[in-house]
Amino acid sequence: MFNTFDENWLNFINLNQILNLVFSFFYDKITIRDLNHKITDYLEKFHSLYPSANITPKMHYLTHLTSQMKNFGPLRQHACFRCESKNGLIKSLDYKNFINICYSAAEKHQFWMASVELDQKTKKSLKYTDDICKIDSKTNVESFFFDDLKPKSYLSVCKYLKKDGFQFVPGGCLILDFTLNKNELDSIGMINKIFVVDGNYVFYVQLYSIRKFHENLNCLEIDSELKYKYVYYENLYFKQIQFCKKFSDSLFLQVRYLHHLLSNDS
Repeated sequence: MFNTFDENWLNFINLNQILNLVFSFFYDKITIRDLNHKITDYLEKFHSLYPSANITPKMHYLTHLTSQMKNFGPLRQHACFRCESKNGLIKSLDYKNFINICYSAAEKHQFWMASVELDQKTKKSLKYTDDICKIDSKTNVESFFFDDLKPKSYLSVCKYLKKDGFQFVPGGCLILDFTLNKNELDSIGMINKIFVVDGNYVFYVQLYSIRKFHENLNCLEIDSELKYKYVYYENLYFKQIQFCKKFSDSLFLQVRYLHHLLSNDS
């Protein structure tokens, strides 16, 4: 087994933490400060650990990310990934008119967008929406207790929920406490069931507390509290799903999309 305290590994973990800050949905002064320190530390250690390796343009671009975040907000909100992903589609299309290739590419792209947004019956297709709820018809809702939910009209059990670009499934984790305080018993909730209650999405979660943050793994070690509660999607501060892995009889969670983690200043 490799040494998780090896300098090369720790520098890779530092790069992983940089990506976590870069793709965060939120930012503040702490984010900019931490990102600037981590980028500087990563580049300096990379140069010392790999003296024969070249510093690439993309590595140099890292040094501009803090000022870009300060001026324009969370970097994921103005990233070019979605635009660049269209290149493969545009290149794969057949063209007959090369006089105005920009017009031809734009026209074919619009036809493609219309084809995925609507089905054969000209109804909105589920292929191109961020809100998909797959109802589990095999699960008997009467087998659950709903004292805390009190549905007025209807209640259904879902196999999964796709919302705002994230797919929520049983076994996934939700961040319930903004500060991720190690003293709180309900910092993290593992999804047990997903319900639709009168048009609202509700998660039935098992509560977990944070035992320790392992810096050498960039992961939280979490413990089950054997307690459950209902959480409404609209009440979540971080509306992103997280996933955990079991290792050596312990459960580890790498938190993504958060601007800082267990910081003394948060």
